[in-house]
Amino acid sequence: MIDYIKIDGMLYPQIVPNYNQTEFGKYGRMRFEFLKEYNEELLFRLMIQNELIDINERAHQMIKTFEKAYLKDGNEDFKTRLSARAMAEEIVLTEIVYA
Repeated sequence: MIDYIKIDGMLYPQIVPNYNQTEFGKYGRMRFEFLKEYNEELLFRLMIQNELIDINERAHQMIKTFEKAYLKDGNEDFKTRLSARAMAEEIVLTEIVYA
């Protein structure tokens, strides 16, 4: 079903649904803000296809995978875990958020 918006007495189809940005998660919101400033066309396409929520899920999965690979030697002290998390997050920011 298509929702319509009334503007100046005319009804226009609401192509992009209204999203609550908290649904996007941390990385989805970061991607949203980046695209809003640098690539509105891609942002519009991602919103129509409902992919900003998927971006957050992909980012968390990628972080988990990188952390697991980095910590596979069994050295899991606090400093090493923080280092693994920071490196994984930097890769996610480069590959997913700011790509």
